[in-house]
Formats: sequence, C-alpha cells, structure tokens
Amino acid sequence: MLKPKGIFYLRDTIFSFPPAEYEASINEWIQRVATEGEWWIAKDFEMHVREEHSTYAWIIEEMLTKAGFEIVEASYNTPTYAEYLCFKSS
Repeated sequence: MLKPKGIFYLRDTIFSFPPAEYEASINEWIQRVATEGEWWIAKDFEMHVREEHSTYAWIIEEMLTKAGFEIVEASYNTPTYAEYLCFKSS
C-alpha cells in the first residue's frame, strides 16, 4: 500500500494513438520493434497485443486518477509507450 504523498512511477506499453488508428498503429509498431531488436520477432509482439491487454492512455489515466493518484508528469515517448510520474493524493 502506498502512503499518502508517496511516489508512483509507471512505464509500460500504453497506446496514445486514436482508437480508430489501432490496426495501422499496432502493425507499424510491430514492424518497427521487431526489426530494431535482435531478441524479439514480430510474433512476440503479436502475442503481446493478443494476450497482455495493454490499454489506451486515456483509460490508464482515468484509472490512476480514480485510484487517488495525481498525475504530475506524463510522457508519451512513442504512440505505444508511456511513462507516468504520480503522487498519492490521499
């Protein structure tokens, strides 16, 4: 349990692209990351999309707020990754 005024940091696969662009954005992401790294292949990222249940920024931000966090900083490094710095407000 995080104490009031505690710091919470989240960095994860979080989609910040518009939902209508889902298919094109996901396919672009898979092709980009599968060719950049030596360890991951397209099937690994396809599995992630099917099984890991990553969500949109607007959903995670609402969840954080409803859980009593104040989002101090949000960074969207790419349309598929985000970082949040939060304080527990109560």
